Amino acid sequence: MIRSSMPPRSAPIKRATTIRASGKRKARSKATKAYMSRVAELGCIACLIAGTPGTPPELHHPRHNAGAGQKAPDSDVIPLCHAHHRGTRHPKVPSIHLDRLKFIETFGSEAELLAIVRHAITIKGEQ
Repeated sequence: MIRSSMPPRSAPIKRATTIRASGKRKARSKATKAYMSRVAELGCIACLIAGTPGTPPELHHPRHNAGAGQKAPDSDVIPLCHAHHRGTRHPKVPSIHLDRLKFIETFGSEAELLAIVRHAITIKGEQ
């Protein structure tokens, strides 16, 4: 039997808290939840770049500014569909966790995608 480190996805995982460096949980503020909701409304950024916008996303926390064992802040999230995030259609679709180099080659680095997301949120907020 092959064991997977990822839990089965029968229902969306609700994460209303963040974990502090001390290991204690801290509730997300309303502003943080609202921002993350606006990011999720963009749809998967990789699908958008590939020409198929509107794919429901999961929010990926980039690791480029976080230390070992630390999660990036909730203000640094990238919307990715399950295929581009967790690799559910690997190897046909490159994912950030299973095929990082091919993903970066195809869609750009996490920092570049984060800049695109922030720009899109800014434009959407001005409308």
